[in-house]
Amino acid sequence: MVFECKCELDSLAAFLRISNSYYEATSWISFYDDNDWVAAAQTVFNVAKAMMSPTYDDNGFVLDNYYKFTRETRRTTETQANDGAGSPVGSGIGLIRSAFRPSDDSTLFQFNIPSNMMFASQLKTSATIMTKLEAIGAAPAGMAGEMAKLAADLRVAIERQGIVYVSTDNGADGAELIYAYEIDGYGSVAVMDDANIPSLLSAPLYGYLDKADPIYQRTRARILSQNEKNGNPYFMRGPVINAVGSPHTGPGMAWPMASIVRIMTTDDDDEIIETSSELLNSTDGLGLIHESIDTFNQSHWTRQW
Repeated sequence: MVFECKCELDSLAAFLRISNSYYEATSWISFYDDNDWVAAAQTVFNVAKAMMSPTYDDNGFVLDNYYKFTRETRRTTETQANDGAGSPVGSGIGLIRSAFRPSDDSTLFQFNIPSNMMFASQLKTSATIMTKLEAIGAAPAGMAGEMAKLAADLRVAIERQGIVYVSTDNGADGAELIYAYEIDGYGSVAVMDDANIPSLLSAPLYGYLDKADPIYQRTRARILSQNEKNGNPYFMRGPVINAVGSPHTGPGMAWPMASIVRIMTTDDDDEIIETSSELLNSTDGLGLIHESIDTFNQSHWTRQW
């Protein structure tokens, strides 16, 4: 039985990540030969390639969409526009479409940059597993090369299309380069971040880049700011906790998950101490916590167990 049919690129990336982590821990290559991993990895690869198709062909003809999702709902984030096809995406972008975000919310623009980052980094590592399987005759010749090429092509596309100029406080001419959260290939950009992983904030944790990367550092600074002119509209502030939230639970609800990611992606002792203190003071004694806390009311949680 399928509980939920929302297609998220990060779900495919997560399969590759656990595959890579298992091999890193065990070096047990026969496990992948004995458990249909090659067929599963090929399916992931084929789905990713199919989801790179644009909305229109070169003549303007509307192409068949490989994935559609629609449902009756009172929340716009629970369905997709255009009869389930989502907002149009441009051609020749080189990124993989994702109808939904890691949060289960629908994408505003279908090229979700953090999901493409995670998929690119994990596909590259999975290509090394496939290379070893090819060497023992357990995988089709050339499959590893195709995976490695797509991983490299995705990285090129992210760096070309997913880095955007945004305004700063330095006047009309002030601008800086940061990673966008989502793009559509037509110039539309969502400048924000979501607490759910993969996120832009968590990019160093899933191996896409080093946390010292200057563009990441500028992106990180903006993600962790609620400046009305050039901050993150989903960075939540308050006396209880200050952290990235999500459209999934709405304004005013900060996610401890994002605080943990913030701690893990900085070497600033003051930032670690301050964020850890907020995290402990807002969750101590509440047990296992899922999702978000009201930044002004410590007793108001979503999905508390």
